[in-house]
Amino acid sequence: MAGLGTATLASRLIAAATRMDAGGIGKEGSDTQRRLHELWYRKPAADWTEALPIGNGRIGAMVFGSVDSEKIQLNEATLWTGHPHAYSNPSALAHLDEIRHLIFSDEVEKASTLANTMLGRPSQLMAYQPFCDLHVSLYGDSHFSDYRRMLDIDTAVTSEYRREAFVSFPDQIFALHMTGSRPGLQTCKISLGTPHPQSQTEQIPVGDLRLTGQLTPQLPPEGAWIGRWDGSGLTYAAQVRVIAQGGKVRAYRDHLFVSGADEITLLVALGTSFRSFRDISADPLSRVASDLDVAAGRGYEELRRRHINDYRSLFSRVELELGNGAAQHEATDEIIARAEPGKDPALFALFYQVGRYLLICASRPGGQPANLQGIWNNSL
Repeated sequence: MAGLGTATLASRLIAAATRMDAGGIGKEGSDTQRRLHELWYRKPAADWTEALPIGNGRIGAMVFGSVDSEKIQLNEATLWTGHPHAYSNPSALAHLDEIRHLIFSDEVEKASTLANTMLGRPSQLMAYQPFCDLHVSLYGDSHFSDYRRMLDIDTAVTSEYRREAFVSFPDQIFALHMTGSRPGLQTCKISLGTPHPQSQTEQIPVGDLRLTGQLTPQLPPEGAWIGRWDGSGLTYAAQVRVIAQGGKVRAYRDHLFVSGADEITLLVALGTSFRSFRDISADPLSRVASDLDVAAGRGYEELRRRHINDYRSLFSRVELELGNGAAQHEATDEIIARAEPGKDPALFALFYQVGRYLLICASRPGGQPANLQGIWNNSL
């Protein structure tokens, strides 16, 4: 990270946001509250399962917390394979009486096999898809000490060396805010990538970076859990806007480059052509452009305030205290490694609150219900 030298690094996730502070963990809440609502680690995520999850019910993000090359893996709740069609199986009713007879005759295995003939067509489910990755490569002195990567589930924000991110429900954007210990330190390259083959990234006239594409047919082998389909799938778009104080922003064909800025705010909007399970004709381009225009007009501090107030209106409804728990100098993975059954009840209170946090982040009114893995997925 530009100009870090040996500055202290701390990383903070506040339910739907990520933040890294030099020499501090932020100001919200008492020391006791922070112990009860924080997960923190001494190093960046080595792989996807170690990244910290944030979300607003529609947009999910996994924050890795790397110092000189940050990666944010993004999801959007409506990006699935397949296309609208009827699942009805006209031959299903013909087997109902026989299946009932087998069940009442205690021939459950035969009944189960025959029940497969009553399933919808196709019988397999379609697949929830990853959306894209936001890459931020930072240039300059990357030496650091006292690293801390943290999720504060009381406010849904993550942080690093004054690197803070969140996913806002009221404004429907992902935001990443970066500052340094002195002016002019922020120099970085910003790009988007996706595992989907039918996609393109381009710089558009307003200076934003935009990724677009369409899901391609999927033909998994017979017997796979995922359904086969060969028609036209959802279209999708991701758009990144850079708001820099000081320095220069240059736009290239497939990336943006910021040099010598005092502060940088990245706003990312995601959209698909999904309207309903019967209609995938929406225009993702107009949605992402509209979301970005509105969010950019509010400014970072107002976006952050609106996000935290909205999230806390849900999370703060319940408090559970089972003791103060371990001291703040112990990282979460260290606490879990040495935990003995029943010896640290505060750990169970934290576990309970993390469950609430994840469900709030995974599903909100007006959107899709949470699937079995929440809203986060990096696999096709």
